[in-house]
Amino acid sequence: MARKSRSSRNEKKPRRRIRWWRLLLVVVVVVALVGAGLGAGFVLSAVRAMPEIADVRPEAQITSYVYDVHGEQVAPLHGPEHRIMVEHAEIPDVVREAFMAIEDHRFYDHFGLDLYRIVGAAWNNLTGGPLQGGSTISQQLARNAWPIGMEQTWTRKIQEAVLALQLERAYTKDQILTMYLNQINLGHGAYGVQAAAEIYFDKDVADLDLAQAALLAALPRAPSVYSPYVNPDLASQRRSVVLANMVREGFIDEDQKEQAQKQPIELAGLENRQEAVAPHFIDYVLSQLLERYPSDVIYGGGLKVHTTLDPEIQTAAEESVKTHLLEDFPQGAYDKDLQIGMVIADPHTGHIKAMIGGRQHTSMLEQNRAWQTYRQPGSAFKPIAVYTPALEEGWTPATVIDDSPVDVRIEETGQRFTPRNYSESGWPLGAYRGLTTMREAIRRSVNVTAVRALMDLGIDKGLDAAERMGFSKLITSGPQSDRGPSLALGGLTEGASPLEMTLAYSAFAAGGVKPEPIAITKIVDRHGNVLEENSPQRSVVTSPEAAYLMTDMLRSVVSDRRSGWESNWGTGDRARFSAEWPIAGKTGTTDDIKDLWWIGYTPEYVGTVWLGFDQPEDIAKVVGRSMPSGLYPVLIWRDAMEPIHEGLEITDFERPDGMVEKTVCIKSGKLPGEHCPTNKQRRELFHEDNVPTEKCETHVELEVCSEHPNLLWDGRCPAGGRPTKEVFLDRPPVDEPVVDTQGRTLPKPWDLADLPPTESCQEVHGPAEEPADMVEITMSDTGISPVIVRVGEGQEVTLRVTAEDAERELVIQGQGIELEVAADETAEIIFTPEQVGIYRMYCGKSYPENSNLQGRFIVERR
Repeated sequence: MARKSRSSRNEKKPRRRIRWWRLLLVVVVVVALVGAGLGAGFVLSAVRAMPEIADVRPEAQITSYVYDVHGEQVAPLHGPEHRIMVEHAEIPDVVREAFMAIEDHRFYDHFGLDLYRIVGAAWNNLTGGPLQGGSTISQQLARNAWPIGMEQTWTRKIQEAVLALQLERAYTKDQILTMYLNQINLGHGAYGVQAAAEIYFDKDVADLDLAQAALLAALPRAPSVYSPYVNPDLASQRRSVVLANMVREGFIDEDQKEQAQKQPIELAGLENRQEAVAPHFIDYVLSQLLERYPSDVIYGGGLKVHTTLDPEIQTAAEESVKTHLLEDFPQGAYDKDLQIGMVIADPHTGHIKAMIGGRQHTSMLEQNRAWQTYRQPGSAFKPIAVYTPALEEGWTPATVIDDSPVDVRIEETGQRFTPRNYSESGWPLGAYRGLTTMREAIRRSVNVTAVRALMDLGIDKGLDAAERMGFSKLITSGPQSDRGPSLALGGLTEGASPLEMTLAYSAFAAGGVKPEPIAITKIVDRHGNVLEENSPQRSVVTSPEAAYLMTDMLRSVVSDRRSGWESNWGTGDRARFSAEWPIAGKTGTTDDIKDLWWIGYTPEYVGTVWLGFDQPEDIAKVVGRSMPSGLYPVLIWRDAMEPIHEGLEITDFERPDGMVEKTVCIKSGKLPGEHCPTNKQRRELFHEDNVPTEKCETHVELEVCSEHPNLLWDGRCPAGGRPTKEVFLDRPPVDEPVVDTQGRTLPKPWDLADLPPTESCQEVHGPAEEPADMVEITMSDTGISPVIVRVGEGQEVTLRVTAEDAERELVIQGQGIELEVAADETAEIIFTPEQVGIYRMYCGKSYPENSNLQGRFIVERR
């Protein structure tokens, strides 16, 4: 059989044709499969790179808030993101619709991804049309709420889409929209619509109108570009786009759009935003928070920090500072600005009610002089380091200390210490009163008595008391130790803060129990969990009896109702209220007037005022006026404290059992003897265990010559005199003059004028010296100089009297002299004394019965 040709076989089995569309399909399928595999791997890689999400709910940074004692918000605490969370019902429809119109108008129709929006955005981007975002509100929330970055990469886009789908599965549309409106960045640190409403319009979001809502909705695209504070024209144009979209979506009509577009943009003003109430107090609270919590929790954790701040007390303090400091010492008036540190607290709980840390507040966590500035407390430290341990050792307010010059040798260093009493009158060496009770030493803030008392007690007792009172920067060893006599005068190496002084004096007000300071009472986190709750912590630092006696003596600084010295001021007499509140306190002035203090208290509140320069310098020299601590610090304290006591029931300090009152001699501290002058007797307070039982022998009655009262009668006076009785002070002699460390001889104490004569009329025939016919007398708040004046009977005498510091009146009992002298003036009076004897001189009419400002006027027989 013949074989068929190839051609014939081909004809019977035609050749198969490859169609192009089949090839294309195969290629597409292969590419799709490969792409799908690669895409799946890419998606899986992107998903694996996503942050771990334990809970789909985003945890946004939420602004923390500080609340006052009444539960009112006083200050926000936030970092770069200031966010105030609001609920869905608090956001008005007009705000929600404005954001949906411009950001995602199909929000309620898609499942988290808007395919139409994605395709449209891709087409525009490929064909060169205007760039358009394809992200839905759900996607924007996803990228803002979790740390997936903002880069335009496929990885980030995939992660964003996956998170958006998770959100849509976990939450309703209303919940997602609310989270988004709480999360979105709207510029100038405002995150979320509530914070933005406050920043731009000083309103709550619930109160925004259409134009304002549209303006906020214009911001998310580029907050720094469309900010009305930065570019008001661009902001207005963008607002118009939002309004047009709202018309297109049927949220508003044309008339509403036109009205909103015509509405001018009125902003609250960034520079005019109200500063937080009590900024120095808020700084103090913030510093405590930073010690206990991470900064992201403080600034973004949505904490509710409840505090002890009382806005009424804070306002009263600020108004007083404005009146007496800012107006009387205006900024820039001197080479430097006089600064202040002030604290007002509840002495029973330690709750800080008000705080001022400087004359102004310019930045967060700046220098706070109320608790961060440590300065020498001066005489305000005497009750702490001297008189409290003295009371604990059984001393009493009537204990007598010799106010006469003293030269203390410091064994460790071999140095000398010669303290001087402070004199407002300008006497460079001060004045010395002689035998002085502890009450009078405190009332007059006598330096020498404090040093003498501390040296008698032992310096370690003073240091121990100060440590118990809570002073944290005492140095107890080394070359710069506080273990020295200057401790009595508050001469500390590091110093004390106003807050420490406030708490130490709280112990006196609260019966010997010192509270720890409390500014934060409770902290609650964003979920309502209580993180901490602080109750008063107190410790016993002295006995109730010592605390009450100290308070009673410190009341004499303001008004001594016990001893009848109402007319004779203490250093804090300006602290009195118009109402009869019991007030106790102490002034403090350091060397060269570098620091001025007043710490005062009532049964309700204790407050401290410190004034000084940041770099210590003589305040009086800088401001060019007298600056006693009993003036401006006391006035600031009084005008802050008096208003906050109005309406309160007047109460008294709690008096312990066993307190008794007795009349004593103020020159001996004992019961009055038969020769004690009535003007040297006072009612005094004691604990029953320490009431004096002995009678005074310091006052003695002696016979003197009637012709020469400065001479003792010995029965054989050649001048023909006769005996007459006079009362003298039998006090220890002061033989050697004290020369201070600058080589100046310190004055002798006044009461040496009351010493009995040492010579008799038999030994001295006639007067020891010819009586003067011209006498110069100086009067000041520290007394009369000289304290002994001798004139002759029947002799014409000229008294030339100078009043150094204020209007004064020279009174000489029994001689009819009442000479008024104007401040810083000199007056003369000529008279002839007619009767031999010893007469008292006083610096003022009111003093004959009450004052230590006395002298002796001796008229001798010629």
